[in-house]
Amino acid sequence: VKTCTARQDACRRGQADFTPTRAPRPLRPPVSIPGHLWFTAPDQLRWELGQTAKTIVIRNGSRYFLIQPAKKKAGIFPAAGIGENGGERGFAPQT
Repeated sequence: VKTCTARQDACRRGQADFTPTRAPRPLRPPVSIPGHLWFTAPDQLRWELGQTAKTIVIRNGSRYFLIQPAKKKAGIFPAAGIGENGGERGFAPQT
């Protein structure tokens, strides 16, 4: 266990392909969209969803950038509190 933990702590960069699946309604078929994730410890991240990215999330330090190219929308959000709200709700405008 100590060896495994030490290797995790030493991991400073990584990337992965993923395919989340959502079931929007009980009578509709599940939707799967491939994506890609890159990270550099401690606080840099890029997450793209879709082959031609439909949603892009970038973390650089204490800010997140949420980009939706098809909708021609973008926003900047503080990193503090996003994990507490979870999912897309974490990108709600700050009041």
